Amino acid sequence: LESALTQVKAFRDSSGLVSDAARSDAARTISVLTARQAELSTEGADAAAALASLQARRGTPEAAQAVDTEAMAGLRRSLQQQQSQLQRLLEVYGENYGPVLDARSSIRETQSAIVGEVDRTIQALQAKLASFDRESVANASGLDEARGRLTRLNGSQNQLAALTSTVDREQKALDLLEDQRRELSRR
Repeated sequence: LESALTQVKAFRDSSGLVSDAARSDAARTISVLTARQAELSTEGADAAAALASLQARRGTPEAAQAVDTEAMAGLRRSLQQQQSQLQRLLEVYGENYGPVLDARSSIRETQSAIVGEVDRTIQALQAKLASFDRESVANASGLDEARGRLTRLNGSQNQLAALTSTVDREQKALDLLEDQRRELSRR
C-alpha cells in the first residue's frame, strides 16, 4: 500500500495534476482561441470581399464611392466643387480660356489624388488581410498546443485514476486482511 501511495504522490508531482484547474484552463484556452479563430475567419472573409470588390472597380467612380475615408470624402467634395466651377467658367468663357484650363488641370490632379486614395485603401486592405493570416496561423498554433496539453492532461488524469484504483484495491485487500486478523485474534 505504501508503495502504491508513493507512486500516486510521485505521479501527481511529476505530472502537475494537483487539481482540475490545469484542465479547466486548457479547455478555457481552447474555447477562447476557437472563438477568435472564427472571428478572424469572418473578418478575413469580409476584408477579402471588400478588396476584391474594390480591385474590380479600380479606376471607376464606383471605386471612389466605395472608399469611406475622410480624405476621400474631402477629395470627392473638392472634385464636385471644381467641376461646378468648370461648368460656370465654360458657360461664360471658351474652351481655351486660362481659368478653364486651370480648372481642368485641378480636376485632373484631384482625380489622380482619388486614384491614389483608392490605391492606398487597397494596400491597407491587403495589409489587413496579411495581418489576419499571420494572426490566424499563430492562433491555430496556440489552439493546437492547447488541445495537445488538454490531451496530455486527460491522459495523465487517466493514469492517475488507474493508480488511485490500484491504491483502493490494495487498501481494500489490506482492510480485508486486517478484518481477518481481528477475527482470528478473537478466537
